Amino acid sequence: MEAVVLAGGVGRRLLPLTRERPKPYLPLAGKPLYMYAVEQVAMVRGLLDRAVMVTPPGHPTPPGSLPSWLDTVEQRGEGVEAGLATALKRLGGGEEIVVSFVGYLARPNTLVRHVLDFYSVTRYKLVLALAPVTRGSESFGFVDADPSTGRVLGFSGSREEWMAGRGRVFAGVLASDPEALEVLAGEGFVEGINSLARRGLVGSVVWPGEWLEVGYPCDLLEAPGLVVEARAAVVSAKARVARSSVIQGGVVIEEDAEVGEGTVVEGPAYIGRGAVVGRNSVVGPGVVLEEDAVVGDLVSIERSVMLERAEVSGPSRLEGAVIGDGAYIAPLATATNQEGCTVVAPKTRLGPRATLEPGKTYS
Repeated sequence: MEAVVLAGGVGRRLLPLTRERPKPYLPLAGKPLYMYAVEQVAMVRGLLDRAVMVTPPGHPTPPGSLPSWLDTVEQRGEGVEAGLATALKRLGGGEEIVVSFVGYLARPNTLVRHVLDFYSVTRYKLVLALAPVTRGSESFGFVDADPSTGRVLGFSGSREEWMAGRGRVFAGVLASDPEALEVLAGEGFVEGINSLARRGLVGSVVWPGEWLEVGYPCDLLEAPGLVVEARAAVVSAKARVARSSVIQGGVVIEEDAEVGEGTVVEGPAYIGRGAVVGRNSVVGPGVVLEEDAVVGDLVSIERSVMLERAEVSGPSRLEGAVIGDGAYIAPLATATNQEGCTVVAPKTRLGPRATLEPGKTYS
């Protein structure tokens, strides 16, 4: 068996966060996004003869450390079809291939295994993992399938074409033989699946665990519940956490991070390496502070993500904010998005008393 981690997308839907780096290389709770797809494949490592990760065009070297069993190849061209074609040229012609797309999060780490188990006992040439539609904005594609047999009846790449109430979303993992993948690479991903489905060759299996697609910036706000709660709560011995601070719930604090006097951190929350939280602040629940992010004194931040080197000065109150790398927000800022989301583009500087409105992007 062979495996492909499809990490060749640039992530246009994630703009402005992907303005200077492709989607697979965005950090999420201290790991590049592609690593979550790699970890799913790693759960079936013992079954694999070969594994390759397709990297984005122009970005052949991924950040972070790859496992020794995973090769890389730079994608030639754009789109899923180009990624599959690139992978097929590198693979050794195995009879079974599992493909894990970058951009989904699943808990537990057994989604790939779940698909392979179903694929092994059916005669379908191609099996898709399915998950329930959560927001109607998923970009992997929508699937209409027979609930009793799993047979796929149709696949749509856009919400507008999808038959409301009848389908589920493609969950980012598929198992196939080489011939079926050649069809997807040659005819187009959506067109190829529909071509095979009309011949009764495509099956599906529903994933019973938790699942989320990170397709748009605001999707990051839902990630802490999956990626942080899945880890054991831990405070690094090399972190500097004030004795008067309160750490409660599922909280991960990495080495060289600082938490000031009188601060409360409520999980799920992730405080990355070198990140700093000032005094008398409230962090969480649902907060991710990536490496070297800074939260000042007297800041209340909830259900928000701050990428590397982003900074919020206090006093400020933020809820439902995605703050790009290197952005700066001056004191007395307010964002109260109880259901919506505000995005601050990388390297943006916002002056004092900024009011961040739901649904807006500041750059």
